[in-house]
Amino acid sequence: MATRRAALIGDAFVDVQVGGVGALPCWGTDVACSSVRLLPGGACGNTARQLGALGGCELEAFFYSCVGDDEPGRHYLRTLEAEGSLTSPSRTLRLLPGVPQSCCVILSGSEDRAMCSCYETVHRVTTGLFSAELLAESWALVHLGGYFNCVGLHDDALLDLLRALKARGTLLSMDPQHDCSGKWSGEGGHLRRLPPLDGGMGSSRLPN
Repeated sequence: MATRRAALIGDAFVDVQVGGVGALPCWGTDVACSSVRLLPGGACGNTARQLGALGGCELEAFFYSCVGDDEPGRHYLRTLEAEGSLTSPSRTLRLLPGVPQSCCVILSGSEDRAMCSCYETVHRVTTGLFSAELLAESWALVHLGGYFNCVGLHDDALLDLLRALKARGTLLSMDPQHDCSGKWSGEGGHLRRLPPLDGGMGSSRLPN
């Protein structure tokens, strides 16, 4: 049986996990925590890594995104290469000189958590960076992850790409994730213009 291929396009974050926070700090103050960890994150990045790990020899997972040419971005790339679950991440992840890596600082307490995020590289994920390669290959699945915050994908180029892939019989899926803008519709109502999807993870905020 031939190995199937899945392409995942979307957000790549470095998560700064701060654990054991008793209370959120006020401006000008400091609070203690019990641990700090750097982890690869992002809705699409996590889905790609998990799919690649589960697929084994039957499925190749390719993750298309952008990372910053700084220490957090290179840490993210090194981590994915060391894990070995994705196919050629050094080729499919675009290194952006002079752009800070998107990071999410997560302050976790016993009952809740708060987050502060940088979206610089996530906002620069565009269809044009990857469309030629995606159209040149055959895919069993193309998945959009972290759609709402990848505002560079909210254009006609993505619609054309998805229609072309669907016409070839490629399965399409999406995980919209949280919308930090609060619009829940994509730029210019882009969400409603997407072609029919074959699967995905929904949100209670999505329009019917």
